Formats: sequence, C-alpha cells, structure tokens
Amino acid sequence: MKANTSTIYMQDWLALHPYNRMAETDQYYIDIANDILKIINQSATSFSLNSDIKQAISCHLAAYFEDVISQEGLWRAFITKHKEIYGKYLPFYPLSSDYYEDEINLEDVAFLLWLNIQLYVGNDKEEFINPEEPSLIKLAKEIYNLLDGEFETAPENTFMTDFFSFENKDYHKFPAFANDAEWLFFQSYLLAPCNEEPINTIIDQVHKHYPKASDKDRNAIVHDAVNRLMFSDPCGPLALQINEWFSAIAGSNHPYKDYFDHFEFIDREEFYIIEKSNSHIKIRSLANGREIDVTKEAIADSSVLIPWKTVITVSCAYYNNEWWFFGKFSIRKLNDDEDIRPAASDVKEIKAVDPVYTIFTEASQGEPLMYFSSYDDLKEFFINGLKWEDNDDNMMPDLKAFQNFILYANPKGMLIAPDIAEYVKDERNPMYNEEKAIEGALDLFTVQEQCPVDLLKYLENSGRLPDAQIKSELGQEHGKKLLHENWDFIARLFLESYYREE
Repeated sequence: MKANTSTIYMQDWLALHPYNRMAETDQYYIDIANDILKIINQSATSFSLNSDIKQAISCHLAAYFEDVISQEGLWRAFITKHKEIYGKYLPFYPLSSDYYEDEINLEDVAFLLWLNIQLYVGNDKEEFINPEEPSLIKLAKEIYNLLDGEFETAPENTFMTDFFSFENKDYHKFPAFANDAEWLFFQSYLLAPCNEEPINTIIDQVHKHYPKASDKDRNAIVHDAVNRLMFSDPCGPLALQINEWFSAIAGSNHPYKDYFDHFEFIDREEFYIIEKSNSHIKIRSLANGREIDVTKEAIADSSVLIPWKTVITVSCAYYNNEWWFFGKFSIRKLNDDEDIRPAASDVKEIKAVDPVYTIFTEASQGEPLMYFSSYDDLKEFFINGLKWEDNDDNMMPDLKAFQNFILYANPKGMLIAPDIAEYVKDERNPMYNEEKAIEGALDLFTVQEQCPVDLLKYLENSGRLPDAQIKSELGQEHGKKLLHENWDFIARLFLESYYREE
C-alpha cells in the first residue's frame, strides 16, 4: 500500500480481486472503501488500529459489500456452512428478525469487523477480543448505516459474479482449479486474512533453517511450501480445506461439486517410480506402499524418472479422477542395496484398539482422564500403571519442566497435556483452581498446542470447563454463555490445522 494510508487506491482494491485491469464498478467500491476508512478514522474505538490495518479492514468490508450486491457467493458459502455445522448463520450475535442471508446485515458487518480486529490486533497481542465490545458494535453500526444507504443503488460487479458461478470455468483439469484456489487462499477478503499468520510462520521457518541460502533459493522454498499449505491445511474462519470452500461456494447441484468433494492431496512424500506409459507414471509411496497413476501432462521432461531406479519427493493432487504432480520435485537414484517396500495391497492391514488404551483404562479403573501434579507422579504411573520400561524413550524427560498434567486415553491412543489441569473441574482432579480457570481456560480454545483437540472436545462436551469464558462487560455468566455457545467455532478459527488433526 502507498505511504499515504489515508486513501485507498486502485492497486489496493485490485489486490483483493482475481484480475488486474479495472472493472467498471471498481471505482465505486473504492469510494465505498474510502468512506468506510473515514468512519474508522473518526471512530473512538478501544483498539490500536494502525493505518495499514484500517485500510485492510475498509477494503475487506467493501469487498463483503460487493460480494453481497453481486451475489458472488463467498459470504453466502460461509454463513450457509456455518448454519450447516451450528444451526445458525453466525457466531456470537443473536440475529434480528430482519436478517436476510442475501442482503447486508448489521450482524455480518459486526462479525467481519471483529474477525479482522482479532486477526490483526488481538492475535498480535495474544488476547481474545470480545465480539460484543461496545466500541466495536458502535463502529459496526456506523459502517452498516453507510452500506445500507447504498444498498439499493450499488452496482453489481458482473466479473466477480461470473467468477464465482464457475459457469465459464473449465475446471475439468486440476491446473485451472489450482489457479483459482490460489487466488481464493491468498487474496480473497474472507480467507486471506486468516491465512497470513501460517504463511508468515512458514517464511520465518525457512529463514531460520536456511540462513545461508540465497534470496532466490529461499523464495523458491517459501513459494513451494505456502502453495502446498493451500491444499494440505484447513483455512479461513471455519478451518475448511480449500476444496471444501469451493464446494460450499458451488452449492449442492453444481456439476463441478463432485470434483471438489473428492479432491485429495498428498503433501510431499517419497515415491518409487515403478512404471511408465505414454500418458502416466505409476508411483509407490515409501511411507505406506500406496500406488497411484499420475498424469504426465504437467511434466516437461519425464526421461529422468526411471522405473525402479528413481525415488522422487513430491506432492500429488487427486482431482476429477486423475492424479497430478504438484510443486517442487526432488529426485534421487535408488541405491542398489535399498530394500523395496511392498505395495499396500501386499500388506495386511490390522485395525485394532491402541493397546495403550486398554492398559490405561485398566489402570485408571475405566476413567478416560487421569491427573498428575508433577512429573514424578506421572513417571510413576508410566512405570507402575502402564508397565512401561524405565528409559528415556518411554519416560519423556522433556516433560520434567512442566506440571499439572492431564492424561487422556481413547481407542486411538493416549494424549498428554501439561500445565492445564488447574482449569478442569472434576471431582477426581485435586489441582482444579476456579480462579485460575476463570482467568486462563479460554487459552485451551485459542492457543495452538495448548490442549490436543480430542481432549478439548471431551472436556467441553463433558462439562469439565465450566469456568472458561470471554471477558464481558455484561458479567461472568454472560461471558461463559458467549464462549460455550460458540466454542467450536472459536476452536476452528484459532487452532486452524490443529483442529482438523486426525
């Protein structure tokens, strides 16, 4: 954005769109964005919004307005999917009787305003912004009044309408879908703000792990990693995979919906090259023996991929009954003495309850939860309860730095969560501390890796987190109600890929 951040310019607006040339309606919506910016600049909010954040919020709200006016479908996809999951169109806000899903609504504006402030301000400060905060609601009303006054005369952006209808799209092949998925993930007003933090994390990790690499090489690594992220991880405010967003936009009767629903992505695995034809390459996963036929269509030169002599590391995408290579290739020659791992069809698959679960429930007298105040107590249970051998591999000495442990077991295995037992109200938990739970239990829903999601769901659904709350001017009971009625949405938004972990 330009140094003069008191004005939104064409390039700022086009950054949110899948085209580079100005459409007929763009100037109108730029004017709307600047009018929103004026309202924000004149407002007395309790949030520290710098100029760039104010600009971003203004553009995103103007893009929402354009979406609704043009019936693009991204916003409709969000509220429809939210209702499918939770039985209501939006989190946090009771909807008025005149809420219409195909029109602009005060509740929509308030939610988007909260979402942006949370992502750009709250996350940076590691705090949860109350979606009912009075100055936020006041600002939302002022912005809504502006948009409401323009609603009847605002022009449709027919390019965006056509883009989201998919009617003129040739989505029969993966590259066309991937191209538009890239825009939705990286630039759209609803998904892109949610994805900035994981993208920045990747950039930081690449710089940390490749300090001596050239800028060109680091940029290539980042480009590959963030493009894989687009397909490998859930994204947006509902933690949906990118193909799930496309499916929600398309609706139930669209001919491309089946392509989106059956999309699959394998993120950067090693494969043997085992067979080649004129059109396909058969590969076998070193990790699990799975064999797939991948089209050669996107490969410039496959001559270096020699059956039974080459191993490649690459990502693969399944789309419209066809596998495609995706992203960066790494190729190595197969060692002469290297054992060839069998195909999955040659390996007997045994599905059974994790043996730790059986031993755990016997030791815990059938309880799925156990609580330990110290590492020494935890270690004693490992040795005497689970009958584990006393060695570093089993005893996890890194946990010595923690206390107040919860062990949770289900048929998939056992989870260990340190430093959270004080938040859990259970007659079997001597470490429960109501005061600390009131102050800190919200972190279980908002801080990644604080609490495994299977454990979080069990604790919430069994009523063991009664003190968790959003700080509210309407009192603790209202803050508790606001959290517990929207806890799963909050977990999706904040935990992102951790929410969808298997």
